[in-house]
Amino acid sequence: MKKEAHVSELKKKQLIELDSLIQNNKVIGLADITSLPSAQLQKIKYKLRGKMLIKIYNKNVVKIALNSHKDRIKAIDDLIPLLDKGIPAVLLTNEAPFRIAKFVNKSKTKAPAKTGQIAPIDIIVPAGPTPFQAGPMIGEFGQMGIKTLVEGGKISIREETLLVHKDKVIGQKQADLMSKLGIFPMEIGLKIIALLEEGLIYDGEVLSVDEKVYLDELKKAFLESLGLAIH
Repeated sequence: MKKEAHVSELKKKQLIELDSLIQNNKVIGLADITSLPSAQLQKIKYKLRGKMLIKIYNKNVVKIALNSHKDRIKAIDDLIPLLDKGIPAVLLTNEAPFRIAKFVNKSKTKAPAKTGQIAPIDIIVPAGPTPFQAGPMIGEFGQMGIKTLVEGGKISIREETLLVHKDKVIGQKQADLMSKLGIFPMEIGLKIIALLEEGLIYDGEVLSVDEKVYLDELKKAFLESLGLAIH
């Protein structure tokens, strides 16, 4: 006799709740809360109150809920593979995706880099004066390939230097140098993985593009196509 899988009461309640929320929100998405401190998450929830719900459920509960709506909501099951991108939180809102992403991005704060983290951008050391007296720091800059000179007894960086490429691991010496220079390349906040609206999935990177830049690109594309049509 086949033994039936046991589903806890908590998971049943989560499934009922999530099912109801999906039915009552036009936009469903996922965010990665890996390394996001609990206190920061609560602040973000408070700031977005009335605009978006951020809910954390068991992954299997989310999979079941998304699958159960695939015949009603186009492409909702395409969110399922994205559950493996970090520690997921479910996002639910009736706001437009770009509008809600703008609120989320505004809630982020800068943070120093730690050894072993992945650089989210190309990390640049700018040219110009530093607060350091001429001495051992010259050698430390040299080890990182940063050219310096001494002006008025203090070290100055000759030219802008790429310290860490985007998506590369940040080493201890690099992290220490950034800390000393006051370079904070990391962001603490909610990282949107994707948002689904009316069958279209908007990737987090697309949503992070400034709204004005996005509209300018649309206008440019329209004018180019109009010119071609007239021609």
